[in-house]
Amino acid sequence: MSVKEKLMCIGFSEIEALIYIELLEKQGQNGTQLSKAMNQPRSTVYMGLESLLKKNIIYLIPTQTDKKNYNPIYPQDLVKRLKREYSYILETIGQDLDKMYNKEKYERVFNIEGLENIKEKIKDMVMEAKNKVVISGYTDIYFEDTSKIEHINTDDTEKLICIVDDEIALIANINDVYANAVYTRNSLIVKGIKC
Repeated sequence: MSVKEKLMCIGFSEIEALIYIELLEKQGQNGTQLSKAMNQPRSTVYMGLESLLKKNIIYLIPTQTDKKNYNPIYPQDLVKRLKREYSYILETIGQDLDKMYNKEKYERVFNIEGLENIKEKIKDMVMEAKNKVVISGYTDIYFEDTSKIEHINTDDTEKLICIVDDEIALIANINDVYANAVYTRNSLIVKGIKC
């Protein structure tokens, strides 16, 4: 992933990313110089500059003339600011989303088709586990951390049951032709599953 793509992943528009990178490489440029260096329309560059100024990612250099020259903020200052902002967002978003979700809808039973989709869902479930994961049957799934996982009935290669913290369950049929599963957080169903 390029630096431009990384900046875009954290909220920069493409033109903002290009301007910031250009100013890092050659500080003190004005809008016209940036437009030429980046081969971008001046109007687009000036809009990007205004946006970056509002976000305090670049700043104006005081000059004796009417020209507006710009410098970027120091990259480590940008990274520290983003860490603070994203840290706050990540600390609070879970609580905000919990207040919004409809529990009845969330506890429905969902169908999952395809072996790779089933494997990815189980990996997500294992990552979410607080205490324990019981996996019965099919075992051809790679996990980075196996400390919470208990494998049972490993001889059954066509059936798979995964139960996480006695709260989440996935039941699958897997063979050479197809793989399908059901996934739920419905407590009545989860408690009724026996491995």
